[in-house]
Amino acid sequence: MNKRRIGIWIVLAMLCCAALGGWAGHNIGDGGAGMIVLIAAVCAVLGSFAPGAIARLLRRRPDRSG
Repeated sequence: MNKRRIGIWIVLAMLCCAALGGWAGHNIGDGGAGMIVLIAAVCAVLGSFAPGAIARLLRRRPDRSG
């Protein structure tokens, strides 16, 4: 179940980052289709690492429940 849940988070992070990359490619880049696709793809790949990295950080954090 945990692998399925992290898979869903990876897909959602990729979609959100790809949308952000599409916006950035349109507004920051030259606005051409190639720039939009390039920045969206790069952001999607980088965003796919976010759920795993966040999970590792949360696992490493010491418990403060005292």
